[in-house]
Amino acid sequence: MLALPDDADPAAFGAIINDAIPEGAGIGYRLIDGVWTAPDLPPTEPAPFIPLSARQLRLGLLKIGIKPADVAAAIAALPDDQRDQAEIEWDYASEYRRDHSLIASFGQTFGLSADQIDAAWRDAMAL
Repeated sequence: MLALPDDADPAAFGAIINDAIPEGAGIGYRLIDGVWTAPDLPPTEPAPFIPLSARQLRLGLLKIGIKPADVAAAIAALPDDQRDQAEIEWDYASEYRRDHSLIASFGQTFGLSADQIDAAWRDAMAL
């Protein structure tokens, strides 16, 4: 290994002095015109929607202001040919999937956009 003379300035030879590297800088950071620049990273894909338990779904709805009684009223307001199936789906499903038609129906009933449903779903995934 080559060594610099004791009186040599390492920066003059292109060396980077450790205390000049900002905290948090890591692999891929570059020194451009005297400024440390983070690497360009590709955008990350959001985590896929996972099924929710009854508890997660109901707590998630409550978190956005939709109470169990509101859901019961929405189901009761469905046409007869849809109501019984919706009650069974709501009361007895072992898991709830984001792409289920009942979720879209609730979104429409409660005035939620697809983006709002997605955000609420992601929050509920963490419950």
